[in-house]
Amino acid sequence: MNSSTLTGKWNEVKGFLTEKYGQLTGDEISRAQGDVSKLIGIVQQKSGKAREEIEDFVQKSFSQAGGVVNRVAESATSIASGAAEYAQQGWQSVSGAVQDGYESTRKMVSRSPVESVAIAFGFGALAGVVTCLMLQSSKR
Repeated sequence: MNSSTLTGKWNEVKGFLTEKYGQLTGDEISRAQGDVSKLIGIVQQKSGKAREEIEDFVQKSFSQAGGVVNRVAESATSIASGAAEYAQQGWQSVSGAVQDGYESTRKMVSRSPVESVAIAFGFGALAGVVTCLMLQSSKR
């Protein structure tokens, strides 16, 4: 285990160490700055435990931290996959509804073109009247 490997999982290992060796403070552990050899020396000095015992514990903590990181990554991947699937289903549903609405409107215009133009003109005129009334009321 080298210092660059430990740095990636430093917070998890730090938590395991403070839990096991309660007499350690966060500042003391931070003095090691990711250096495994320094870290083990600090823990040995504060706890009076054998270097081999501390090395084994740090190694196990490192392995556990890796497992935690992997589980979090797997959970995040699973959630993202589920969200993507949900979004895809929503898109397909909306897309289908829009296509159905378009097809229904196209058929209605084909069956009754004059009535369709009259309805469109009526909606346009109504929208124009509403817009004029809103503009007039905002000027007052």
